[in-house]
Amino acid sequence: MFSAAFNRDINVLPALMLEKMMRDHFHPLLQLSLKRHVMLTLPVNFLFLMQEPGYALLITILSPLAIIIILGPFLHSPTFKWLSGVLAGTAAIVFFPGFALSIILFFSGVSGVKILFCWLALLLGVLSFVLLNHRQLSVVVSEYNRKTGPDLG
Repeated sequence: MFSAAFNRDINVLPALMLEKMMRDHFHPLLQLSLKRHVMLTLPVNFLFLMQEPGYALLITILSPLAIIIILGPFLHSPTFKWLSGVLAGTAAIVFFPGFALSIILFFSGVSGVKILFCWLALLLGVLSFVLLNHRQLSVVVSEYNRKTGPDLG
């Protein structure tokens, strides 16, 4: 109860500050234009993640697998080879640490939104690593594949 009232007051504060600023500094016609284009909340509803953090766990576990499955055919296409390699490499690297992070946070009782945002921070960090080191990573992967060879049975 207290939390909902507290959050409502916090969300009202920027609107009041904006209204005072507009009243003091802008022409009345411009005030109407500015008031229509102000967004005070995220356009995504995270309420389902707050109520059931298992959904965040499901998203963090299945997203890398889905990305790898979707990008698999594009890895051999010369047009999309680099982009699909970067995205599939990011998904492959982030899978195990993201899985461990989300399981630990889930069983620690952390909110689903926080689990998802922590996983997104990890994803962005791994994506930047793969973008900056793509050449070296592709050499390592190609050497590994050359040593093991295709195992077609």
